[in-house]
Amino acid sequence: MQTIQLELEDSIYNSIQAKGINIKELFQEFIHTLNDSPSLSLQEAKQRVYEAVTKYQNGSLNTISHDTMWEQIDQDCEQKVANRV
Repeated sequence: MQTIQLELEDSIYNSIQAKGINIKELFQEFIHTLNDSPSLSLQEAKQRVYEAVTKYQNGSLNTISHDTMWEQIDQDCEQKVANRV
């Protein structure tokens, strides 16, 4: 097992602690997420782009408006923050 040392300014640390956030637990979760995230090969990335362009050209790509996209992002962020508190 390895140890990672993290330096934070006192004001940032105090702010995180005041919110009741468990830094160690949150950081471990973040590291596991990085480790679990699959990497795409260049070929896989090219294939995904090709498929998206093809769907766009033939009209079968499901698109949403700019405003709807940001609304969905905001809702997702709110849910993730609520789940961590």
